[in-house]
Amino acid sequence: MLKQRIITGLFILFITIGVILFSHVEWFLCGVIAILSVMSITELYKATGMKTKGKNITYIITCLGAVLFSYITVPDYEYFTIILFTGVSVLFMFLMKQVKRNMTLKPWMTIVIAVAIVSFYKTMHMIRGMDGGLYYLLFAIAISMLTDVMAFCVGKCIGKHRLALNISPKKTIEGSVGGALLAVVICMIIAYILQRNGLIEVHYGVLFGYLILASVVGQFGDLAFSAVKRIAGVKDYSNLLPGHGGVLDRCDSLILVLPFTWLFNLRRVPIIVL
Repeated sequence: MLKQRIITGLFILFITIGVILFSHVEWFLCGVIAILSVMSITELYKATGMKTKGKNITYIITCLGAVLFSYITVPDYEYFTIILFTGVSVLFMFLMKQVKRNMTLKPWMTIVIAVAIVSFYKTMHMIRGMDGGLYYLLFAIAISMLTDVMAFCVGKCIGKHRLALNISPKKTIEGSVGGALLAVVICMIIAYILQRNGLIEVHYGVLFGYLILASVVGQFGDLAFSAVKRIAGVKDYSNLLPGHGGVLDRCDSLILVLPFTWLFNLRRVPIIVL
């Protein structure tokens, strides 16, 4: 199982590097956003029972809307993102508290989460369009992936105290804290290497603050989508990625880190100076 997980993880890493390298090609990045959106909606709707014969029209409309939304420009998108980010975070916190109460996901909840998924994936395009967008996108993806990997490793080695037993039984407090710290350190080293090679200038204090917060946001996203799985009664969103589950299982933390990264870097003090 571990061997399969590593092989699939390397495949995911290879694909991710390719996406980052070609993210400057607008039609390509929009296509990636559309594909991720449709795949994630499919997994979400199937897990929650929304992708059934009687509700297929909702699924079809959502997917078509997701593809269209991936390619259009939305004015004042930051305000919409702030409102949606706040609203869906509140919804996720509510769902996380309801895991033990045998509740069922209402259709409107699933639709709101689907809209958030599509909208937050779209911020990849917004991030890439910023000055230094390539590096912001790199750090957003890196902190999400590294936190997940490091938390798994630290939890396996020294994890004793459960972080959220009812939501994700294998996650530990030691893994969460240790994973975040190691991920931040690795990202800081990456930033230092990039600066030493004259590619960017880094405000390390701002970068450190961003990485800590992004790691926390990513772990919240991980737990939030795990809570949805528990309520829906499924172990994984799909078996598309052997050893890892589905697209949503791999992108759960990134889905929230992306809009957070974009909104954080709308500040007047940038992390990166080219």
